[in-house]
Amino acid sequence: MMSSTFKLFLFCFVVLFTEKALFWLYLWQLKNYHLKRLMAHLTTHQGKHLLLNLQNIILASSILWLALITLLKEKDAFTTFYVFGLFILNLALAGLTLKALVSFILLKSKRPVLTKKSGLLILTILLLGTIFTLIFLPFQENAILAFLVILFLEPIIISAVVLALEPLTVYKRKQILEKAKVKRANLPDLKVIAITGSYGKTSVKEYIYQILKEKFGEEAVVKTEKHINAEIGIAQIILNKINKKTKVFIVEVGAYEKGKIKEVCKMVKPDIAVLTGINNQHLSTFGSQENIVQAKFEVIEGLNNQGVGVYNLDSPLITNKKKLITNNKIKTITCSAKQEADIMAADIMTQKETISFKAFSKTGGSAQFNLRALGKQTVENVLLAVAVAQELTIPLKKSADVLAENNIGQEATKLIKQGLCDVLLTDYSANLTGVLADLEYLKLWSGKKIIIMPCLIELGKTAKETHFQIGENISKVCNLAIITSCDYFKELKQGALKNNPSFEDKIIYLQNPKQITKKINAILSLSKDASSKKDNVDNVVLIEGRVNKAVILAIENYQKS
Repeated sequence: MMSSTFKLFLFCFVVLFTEKALFWLYLWQLKNYHLKRLMAHLTTHQGKHLLLNLQNIILASSILWLALITLLKEKDAFTTFYVFGLFILNLALAGLTLKALVSFILLKSKRPVLTKKSGLLILTILLLGTIFTLIFLPFQENAILAFLVILFLEPIIISAVVLALEPLTVYKRKQILEKAKVKRANLPDLKVIAITGSYGKTSVKEYIYQILKEKFGEEAVVKTEKHINAEIGIAQIILNKINKKTKVFIVEVGAYEKGKIKEVCKMVKPDIAVLTGINNQHLSTFGSQENIVQAKFEVIEGLNNQGVGVYNLDSPLITNKKKLITNNKIKTITCSAKQEADIMAADIMTQKETISFKAFSKTGGSAQFNLRALGKQTVENVLLAVAVAQELTIPLKKSADVLAENNIGQEATKLIKQGLCDVLLTDYSANLTGVLADLEYLKLWSGKKIIIMPCLIELGKTAKETHFQIGENISKVCNLAIITSCDYFKELKQGALKNNPSFEDKIIYLQNPKQITKKINAILSLSKDASSKKDNVDNVVLIEGRVNKAVILAIENYQKS
């Protein structure tokens, strides 16, 4: 017969085991089941907190306490010490369990998106949990130590399960990739456009899609969906969406290590390859900048001898590597918003919600582009898209007309105009090029400029230098910088102070949404006073990268107040 104390403990164990399992599976899924990405995350301040937190401190203390109890087993103090300690343990676990249940009910707890792989992992982990429970259940109070050790080591157990099932995942993935490869081989008339780079992939893909669907029809043009750029997702699109009516397949290709883009190219057989730009994003998983460059250029190497490579010359790493290419059979199209190229831009005029420029082609023809788009970096993306379109016999003028009619390129960046200040919201993992471009874009506002951003991730040995550079540029543009993670806050501040010594109290580390809105309110208070004297208060808040949703919600609520 189980005691009420043990029943409470067992209930807490089941809830906490399940919550922890779902969270760690969510984290593995978020990092694409990539061990290097997970390890890179665990080196951050946020990642370290996952290992050294209140729950783990309670578990570690309880394990040590029970080990000590074992030594005192034969002593007179044992009974009192044990009963009191068990009461405290159950009280602490009950508090953690209540917190977990409330988070689950309010849908605040993290859990993986349900897929075949995550579903298999969830079932495997829960089965293991059930087996552990059934093994130790008959021992009741004597098994409490074992249950606590399981909870404490659960991240390792889950990671071991993920890695143990990887051979099965690899086998299944190879099957799917082979099926997709065979299907692609049986569609010789299908034109495939592969797009890769450290940034700009999604925007270029969307621009190409809008232009091509106007020419070929919506049913004839298929693109990879949002956030799908890995080999398995691309293969599933080939199997499920590509058919004999499909004339063009636009593929966004991402990678975290060398060989992955090559693997995708073997499957999709691209006719046109687009390199959008290269920087140091994901350097910690690639290992070096040279590895990143080599990996991105796998998309060019994946072309056949009649293939076409489209390059962004405004990315120095692309320009330098392109000079080393010796395959003269591949047709090359270069694009630039800054220098002479096959497709180039001039007379660039940037406003808050629009951008205009004139595009020229060396093969003849030009067109005026007037777009509803945000930021000067849009020009590079549009040039790459119209280069692809021109290769498919679509003149520049037609591309300009199509893009003028569509509100494209604002999926990753949104401008919200309401209240006391505009809010510029980015919805992607921040990178150096993107941050610098967004800071340049802020110069269009004449009032107060505020940036809210976390430190960048997965930059490896270049992280300190990168954050120092960002800090320098922040202090040139902004009146206030709120940094929501502390990993490289020191370097950001050092860079800011080097450029502007008076920026000491204008770059701060804050995580609490209420404190953030309070700080914003303080910096904009003068503008509130000024608003009574003039109608237009031209302030802006840039939320850069994947900032906590609670912070974004707090800013939006502040705007409405």
